[in-house]
Amino acid sequence: MRYSSLTDASGPDVIIRAVETFGPAGHGLRLTGRDMLSARFESPVGHVAVEASRTEDDRTEVIVETREFDREVEAFITALPRRSWLDKLLRRGARKR
Repeated sequence: MRYSSLTDASGPDVIIRAVETFGPAGHGLRLTGRDMLSARFESPVGHVAVEASRTEDDRTEVIVETREFDREVEAFITALPRRSWLDKLLRRGARKR
């Protein structure tokens, strides 16, 4: 399954969170690849791959692909920081000025 979400966390921060969540100290998957904007985890039953990229509106798009870890991936994506409705409203007002 493939998931996508936007967050206000930086790309490297998303990857650090992914390592903490899915790696040996988290769900116990083996880290098989990592760079500044991506990480890949594997286990005998499945895998998780996380990629982060900056968008034009200064947010981070997170794409996660998984096999057999859907519930864990959904919890990871849900826990990523997002702007509140008030932040969105204030930013929209600042752009109009």
